[in-house]
Amino acid sequence: MGERLLQKIFLYIEENEMIAAGDLVLAGVSGGADSMCLLMALLAYRKRVPFVLRVVHVEHGIRGGESLADAAYVERFCTARGVSCEVVHVDAVGGAKERGLSLEEAARVLRYEAFERCAARAETDRTAQADGAADETADQTARVGRAADGAAGHVRIAVAHHREDQAETVLWQMIRGSDVRGLGGMRPKRGRIIRPLLAVCRDEIEDFLRAEGVCWREDATNALTDYTRNRIRHEVVPVLAQMNAQAACHLCETAERMQETEDFLREQTDRAYGIYVGCRADGALFLAEGLLREHSLLQRRVVYEALCMACTTSRDIGAHHVKLIVELFSRQVGRVLHLPGGCCAGRVYGGVTLSAGKTRGVFPTEGGEADIQAVPAGGCETDLQTFPAGGCGTDFQALPAQGYAKAARILPGQVRMEVLTQFDLTEISKKKYTKWFDYDKIKDNVQIRRRRGGDYLVIDGAGHRQKLSRYMVNAKIPREERDNLLLLADGAHVMWVIGYRISDEYEVDKNTTTVLKVQVSGGKEDE
Repeated sequence: MGERLLQKIFLYIEENEMIAAGDLVLAGVSGGADSMCLLMALLAYRKRVPFVLRVVHVEHGIRGGESLADAAYVERFCTARGVSCEVVHVDAVGGAKERGLSLEEAARVLRYEAFERCAARAETDRTAQADGAADETADQTARVGRAADGAAGHVRIAVAHHREDQAETVLWQMIRGSDVRGLGGMRPKRGRIIRPLLAVCRDEIEDFLRAEGVCWREDATNALTDYTRNRIRHEVVPVLAQMNAQAACHLCETAERMQETEDFLREQTDRAYGIYVGCRADGALFLAEGLLREHSLLQRRVVYEALCMACTTSRDIGAHHVKLIVELFSRQVGRVLHLPGGCCAGRVYGGVTLSAGKTRGVFPTEGGEADIQAVPAGGCETDLQTFPAGGCGTDFQALPAQGYAKAARILPGQVRMEVLTQFDLTEISKKKYTKWFDYDKIKDNVQIRRRRGGDYLVIDGAGHRQKLSRYMVNAKIPREERDNLLLLADGAHVMWVIGYRISDEYEVDKNTTTVLKVQVSGGKEDE
């Protein structure tokens, strides 16, 4: 029985590429049956694949002496097996009051924050030490092998959710009215988080521990129905099991199908986002009217993603707000909406803008179009550090958030745009990521975006045009890089293939009276 369960877990780990040789795995172990099974499985898997294993126990400060006894049990268990164990104490009650959360949710948030802090510290240590295994005990190093040291591997956080947990999550998301992503429940792997036990059920876990002679701790609060998840576990799931003994299994299968559906929709959302969403000169996001040609589902998803970007958070953004933005496309120019997180949406010619903070300098006045003129003149800089470092990179890098990559996302990152009315032509920048443009030749909204059909450049002083696709071929830009290149565009006219050439149409010459200076890539003057 025990070996069969372990093989099932090992197969799930390998199918989802959770652990590789040289990784450092931090196992969240509470002392309960699920986490003790996780620890036993990881100890066994370490004999199969060389990696470093450490344990993190989070003591929530809720159950007094009982909680401290749980921590002591986990420490003793780990010590007996030569595994490093760190106990982290948090104040769930205080955290709930401070953050306005339920005790259950506060405990979860604080627990994962503790896991992430431990992981970040471990990652820093591994990077700083070329022989990363030097801090491990000699006993563990001998068993794990030299392949587990160094900074080559990843840092993973292993948690002990199983099939019933997944079924409960899907039910909870259904009750909340969640979308496809929510109905997909918990992913086997999300960022640093891995869930090796999602393929097994609670009965299998307990049978395995009994067969191995491993005791576990019982958390009395798990039996209470004061918490939503507990009510689902103790009152809803048993009723479903009476109706169909395989109910939990079927819910988990539904979650897998929803995850697959979400993956497809994510690809389509990224494609549409790359086409219809760009960054304007004033820092606002611009959603082009062409988005309305897409399916209504994609319209809502793209608007939601843009809202999260503009507001720098998804908190308090709901379906109602998304609906209002979609409806704004059909309203008259100049209409403004105020949204959660201090975000404002404005109807402009050609689409809708989303901006964090005040609307001044972003939306049109007297029916005029809000465009590059929103950038202050007279040499005043607009430093568009619109999003915090935790939400995106500073160099237009792809954004990894909530567990999935957004390769087609367009981020403002750090872009510095400066309108110059006094300048010296001898100072025209020749740097790769700093360019000058003739301001008066700009005809439309300036956007930073990916390529679209119909894009072109002017390639000589005579005004001859070349399709962007042909330029990329001639410039020998690798095919796999072309869709991800960032462009500074004036409508379909590509002003600058960032990192490559600018369009001759916008070149500064002796007749230029106003210059738009654009600096990209983290604001580094030497680039």
